[in-house]
Amino acid sequence: RQNIVVSRKATMIDDLSEKRNELLANLEVNSTVEGLVKNITDFGAFIDLGGGIDGLLHITDLTWGRINHPSDKLAIGDKINVKVIDYDKVKNRISLGLKQLLPDPWIEAMNKYQDNAIIEGKIVNMMNYGVFVEIEDGIEGLIHISEISWTKHIKHPSDIYKIGDRIDAMVLSIDVTSKKLSLGVKQLIENPWDDIEKTVKVNDKCKGIVSNITQSGAYISLDNNIEGFLNDNDISWTRKIKNAGDII
Repeated sequence: RQNIVVSRKATMIDDLSEKRNELLANLEVNSTVEGLVKNITDFGAFIDLGGGIDGLLHITDLTWGRINHPSDKLAIGDKINVKVIDYDKVKNRISLGLKQLLPDPWIEAMNKYQDNAIIEGKIVNMMNYGVFVEIEDGIEGLIHISEISWTKHIKHPSDIYKIGDRIDAMVLSIDVTSKKLSLGVKQLIENPWDDIEKTVKVNDKCKGIVSNITQSGAYISLDNNIEGFLNDNDISWTRKIKNAGDII
């Protein structure tokens, strides 16, 4: 038919094969290589190392800090340096890391965040048992719900805070091995319960505002910002109260 089929790819096979073999021969764990961000997924990014070789940069190895998606840190086409953290020569699987090029912030955490130190941070996550505060990239501390207030009965941290709030807190304890940092907010002010006997005495009559109702009673907020608990059994001499909400 007098047709000629040509291929540019065929002329490059030997060159690509040579580059590939050279790269694989010099590839070692802990070595630093340059690559091009080829594709981004929910779980990480694929990095083109040249010679037709790709490596996976998992989302957990992108940064020491919190990240929602790899696109928060990378864009397709970016040229980056990465560290080879694992290389399976049998399956030709290469695992890469970006955060490994920087020191682990927890190594210096013990010297920087000692007990009773006052820190500033941003609330990055909220659970029913407390809030997580980011102090720096890779260092987060937990303020347990019991460490928020001396006096208020808090059902959920969202009653007080919202994600993104910047707050001051005190370092209560730090465990570098487990990478756990315990923080407290109520410790920044004096504990009103220390002098409670000077302001509240048994048999005193007082007025308060109902701040919360539970199955067994109600919490009453008094003038001095102290909460007291009113048990269902102490609401009435004559009526059997099943729930404080029926009366209050």
